Formats: sequence, C-alpha cells, structure tokens
Amino acid sequence: MEKILKLFTVKRQYSNGFTMIELLIVLSFVVFVTTMVSHHQIFKELPYANKGILTHQVEAMYKLRRRYVTADIWFNANGNVNHAGDFDYNNKKCTIQLGFGRYRCV
Repeated sequence: MEKILKLFTVKRQYSNGFTMIELLIVLSFVVFVTTMVSHHQIFKELPYANKGILTHQVEAMYKLRRRYVTADIWFNANGNVNHAGDFDYNNKKCTIQLGFGRYRCV
C-alpha cells in the first residue's frame, strides 16, 4: 500500500529563480512603461511642432477623407499632403514638404 501511495504523491521542488509567468508579467510591465515614456518624449521634443497642422493630418487619416489646412493645401486620406509650399498658419510662416506632410513653422 505504501508503494502505491508513493507513486501518486508529488514531491515539490523549489528553486530560487523566477517562474516563466512572473518573468512575463515583469517584462510586460517594463515594456508598457518604456512605451509610455518614449511616446511622451517624442512629442515633447518637437519645439516647432504646431499641434493644429498635426491634428489636420491625423483627422484626415482617421476619417479617410481630405482635411484642408488652407484653401489650396490639404492632407489626403493616407496622411500625405497634396503639394508642397509655404503658407501662414496662426501667425507663423510654415513650410510643408511633399510626401508624408513633414512641416516646419517658424
């Protein structure tokens, strides 16, 4: 009878390391915090960024239709600008580049 009980009992083995689940939880937390900090730093380090123009570009991509910045400059549904040029926006001289819609306001 003792031999049968020994077969069905499980010996617990303890180790001093982390389990895989604990490692995944800690790693996911570190990745989340790093993503939040880096996302905040990207937008913080753009001193010339005018949130108005960026808002036009994001809305064009979100709503999948044209979003006008001025009468002759607009962002397409994919976020690209229709043509490059200089224009005045909120009392600043802005230059927008052709393609992805990079711009600079001074």
